[in-house]
Amino acid sequence: MKSAYITLILKNADLDSSDPKSYRPISNLSVLSKLLECLVSKQLVAYLLENDLFPDLQSAYRANLELITRWYCCSQGPVRYFTRTGLWQAGITVTF
Repeated sequence: MKSAYITLILKNADLDSSDPKSYRPISNLSVLSKLLECLVSKQLVAYLLENDLFPDLQSAYRANLELITRWYCCSQGPVRYFTRTGLWQAGITVTF
């Protein structure tokens, strides 16, 4: 369980200071809490990678996988289909 010290910061000097919606909450976690979260996260990601439990197209939490790479891989299926079926020559175009 995490506990944090909450500090309220006024979002803008022009806002009404008596309105709670005018404040932005800033949470300050302890160093131990941040360290523990980092360690658990690394162990969990390592476990998921070792046991192949991440979906193939998930790029978050995985090294060397960027969004643009995933987009390119996902877009190649329709491109191959339209090319193979000859629909490109029929005048049908698809924009990704």
